[in-house]
Amino acid sequence: MREKIYVEKAIKTEKNEVVLLVNNDFPIKELKATGQVLVDSTELAFVYIVEKNESFSYIALSLTTWPILKEGLENHSEYKLSNGEETIALPNLHEELLYLIDNIKGNSNYGEEMVTKVEECFCN
Repeated sequence: MREKIYVEKAIKTEKNEVVLLVNNDFPIKELKATGQVLVDSTELAFVYIVEKNESFSYIALSLTTWPILKEGLENHSEYKLSNGEETIALPNLHEELLYLIDNIKGNSNYGEEMVTKVEECFCN
């Protein structure tokens, strides 16, 4: 089973960055960003894929992070992952989110609840 890393909080900085904060004990420096994002319709989350020790882990971007993600999209922010001490960039998150949001709108293949939540947050 792949490790799932849950973002505890998302914040917007004065430097036009969106910082996704995970548990401060989680070793960020072991991760390598892949630039790929998936959809987890069951948990109503976007999932950024990272490599860790030659395997993949998932960074879950749940509904609670979506308002800040939307703000980042509107402001063309840079996205980063941090545990409070270490930080890595999450390249391509902006582009992947835009693509997925566009693909999810009105697409029942993602499940009615996922479509509704994406449209409510990102399309209004």
